[in-house]
Amino acid sequence: MATDHPIIQIFNRWGTRRALFEDAQAADPKLDMIAVHRWFQRKSLPPKYDAALLEGAEKRGFGLHPMELVRARATHTDRIGHTSRARQDSPAQKDKPEGVQ
Repeated sequence: MATDHPIIQIFNRWGTRRALFEDAQAADPKLDMIAVHRWFQRKSLPPKYDAALLEGAEKRGFGLHPMELVRARATHTDRIGHTSRARQDSPAQKDKPEGVQ
């Protein structure tokens, strides 16, 4: 069984997406639940929610250290920038001059 991505492991501490959403709303009251679903799909968390989640984790009684968020963001293995690794490794991309997307 594959281990979940570190950011997903962090998200799972909340138990439900709804709980994660409720804490994230402290940073952005206009946040929609669909955004949280997309975070799970993308295995990412916009940094503007870090403080809200750190506070939420403390209120809920489980640990979350800021360095955990930093390390989780540093473990993207399927992406380089905004393009998937598979696309960047494709022959069409390799034939392009350096710096051209």
